[in-house]
Amino acid sequence: MNIEIIKLRNFQGNPSSIDLALPIIAFECEAYIPQDNELDAYQEAVLKLVSIGLAENGIRNTLGITQSLCGDIFNTLKDQSFLNKENSKWELSEKATKALYNTNTNEISDTSRFGYMFLSAIKKDPFWFFYEGDIHTLPLSDQSLLYK
Repeated sequence: MNIEIIKLRNFQGNPSSIDLALPIIAFECEAYIPQDNELDAYQEAVLKLVSIGLAENGIRNTLGITQSLCGDIFNTLKDQSFLNKENSKWELSEKATKALYNTNTNEISDTSRFGYMFLSAIKKDPFWFFYEGDIHTLPLSDQSLLYK
């Protein structure tokens, strides 16, 4: 059996640690470098879903994210004055409306990076890591360690 495992980082040896490999799915993608005061993809999606009246649980299920991540996104948007909570319902602020619908603030950065995003093959959870470049050029792990 030929198993290919890619080392994404080189860690210094620690006698009390072990190497662990998890099955992942790699997605080739192009990522734009965020501009100052620009919303990330999740924040923008949350604002758009709030604008059509979706509640927090509906947004979490639509985006397929954990409750913790969803809460973090909502808190960040609230702290940055994009969302207000009125009568236990989230509403867009004027700042959010401008960010979503003003073409001047939604300009795409003219610089982008080619690389890979990763998803757990078991739980389908994303790994919050972007590897810039081609993963096919990375060195493979020492396969002799797999059969000890």
